[in-house]
Amino acid sequence: MKNKSILLILLTGVYALCASDAVAVKDTSTLANAMQNGKTSGQVRYYYMYEDEGRDYHNYFGSAIGGAFKI
Repeated sequence: MKNKSILLILLTGVYALCASDAVAVKDTSTLANAMQNGKTSGQVRYYYMYEDEGRDYHNYFGSAIGGAFKI
């Protein structure tokens, strides 16, 4: 009976020490956390092309726009 009491006291002490060292863990997988603490970057591109082929051929032109946003 004496051994069980000593074991119970030791386990209670170890549990109390471990519980007091617990650190609060933040959830970093949310979108709100990424927007508040993350780095953002981005870019926008625009391209315009015109070909003048002369009198006997058709003239060609084109334009494009694109971009990226990164967190």
